[in-house]
Amino acid sequence: MIVFLARLAGASGVGPKLQIVEDVDDQYDPAVAYSSNHNAFLAVWPTEDQDSSQWKTSARAVNADGTLLPIFNVDTVASAGFVAVAVAYS
Repeated sequence: MIVFLARLAGASGVGPKLQIVEDVDDQYDPAVAYSSNHNAFLAVWPTEDQDSSQWKTSARAVNADGTLLPIFNVDTVASAGFVAVAVAYS
């Protein structure tokens, strides 16, 4: 699955889509938050590992100019069940 983020472009509407992740594992129901302190977005999503059927939560920060920062794991222990995600970023 591919996860995209679309930035608002002021009065002109929605800006171009930014591809957050493309992976062979399944990603579902991403959540996104914005931090005015960092002028960046934080996207999080649960990922099901195809090899082990375990779930983990991944995240990626995106600067307001569209620069993608590295993907990182949020949780340290994989789960056997799907967990819905929510995010706040300050």
